[in-house]
Formats: sequence, structure tokens, C-alpha cells
Amino acid sequence: MKRHSKSVRWMMAAMLVVSILYTISSCLQRWPSAMVSYNQMLTETSTRALLPMCLILLFVGSCQPTALLLARRSTRSIFATNLAWLVLVVAGCTLIGTAVFGVTMPLVYGPKVLQGMPHMLLVLAVRVFMMCLSVSLVAVLVVTLGVRWPVAVAVLLAVFTLGNWVLTAFAGTVSRYLYFFWYPIGDDWPVVVVNQVVPFVGFLIVVVAADLFAFSRFDHLEG
Repeated sequence: MKRHSKSVRWMMAAMLVVSILYTISSCLQRWPSAMVSYNQMLTETSTRALLPMCLILLFVGSCQPTALLLARRSTRSIFATNLAWLVLVVAGCTLIGTAVFGVTMPLVYGPKVLQGMPHMLLVLAVRVFMMCLSVSLVAVLVVTLGVRWPVAVAVLLAVFTLGNWVLTAFAGTVSRYLYFFWYPIGDDWPVVVVNQVVPFVGFLIVVVAADLFAFSRFDHLEG
């Protein structure tokens, strides 16, 4: 993990706490049904709270392949370390979001929601995982190509956080593609797998390959 000043660490810790508290407060808000809360979790809460938390943690822990570091470790080794940290962060954010949603729903809507909760939580976890992982991989690629972390994080958060609000006039048509891998198009597994998981796997292969190629060319890009 990279070293940061004490003030920066405190600021990041505060932002993480705010993200978690925002997730809790959003999930405690009562909507007409638990399914509406579920949709809000995917299209608004996750992009406003879980995604910022994910990108901040990714920024804190990722290794930048400087000349000094490259003299001691290969680019593939650094990339593998960053990828492991990325997966750990994504899994942690997914677990936090799913756990908060699972705990708060019975408190808001009563025990009646428990019957369909396991299936709902599993689909939610898959979609949040795909959200965090896809955006994080794009962030890593953009940073490796020369964009500074703060700029990359700010732009990505602006796009995905404000996207649903800005695109409301399009009745979900555009936001459906902006949030392609986690948009609530249906909760049946065949629908989720065919329309989101399979395209996500293809996207994952392409972006990881692009990340690895850009990482291996980092010294040339710097020059």
C-alpha cells in the first residue's frame, strides 16, 4: 500500500465513513416496496456511496510503477499485486453494500421481505461486484495511460454518480447502457446471466488485457 500523509489518510477515512453512513441512511429510506429500494440501491446508492469508496481504496492501495519500483520488480508482478488489491477492494465494497441492504430491509419493510431476500441479495451482490470491478478496471487503465488518480476518480464519479440524474429525461434508455452491468433489468438468473454476466466476462477479458498491455508499456508511455 502506498504511503500517504496523516492528513490525507484521515481525509480518506472520513470519506469512507461518510460513504458507509450514506449507504445505511439510503437503505433505511422507505419506498413503496422493497423492490423499489432494490432498484434505488443499484441505480443511485451504489454509485453515490459504494463506487466512491471502492475507487478511493483502490487509489490508496495501488502501486504506481515508478522507475525505482521497476528496478526491483517486474511490471507483471506489480500488475498482479494491484489486481489482487483491486479484487479485494471490490469484494469488500460488495460485501458492505449487500450486508447493509440485507440488514436494513427487514427493519424498513418488516419480516415479510425475508422470504425472497436470499435471491435478491445474491443478484444484488453480483451486480454491485460487476459495477465496482468494471469501473475500477477502467480507472486503472486510464491512470496507466497517464491520467492522474485524482482526475480519473473525479471524472468517473461525475459520470456514474450524476449519470442517472442527468439522464432521467431519457426514461432510462441511456442510463440502461451507462449502468449496463448492474442496471436492474430483471432478477431471473437467465436474464441476469445472458444480458449482464456474459457480456461482463467479455468486457473483463478485454479490459484486463488492455490494462496489462498498458502496464507493461508504462515506461514507454512515461517517456
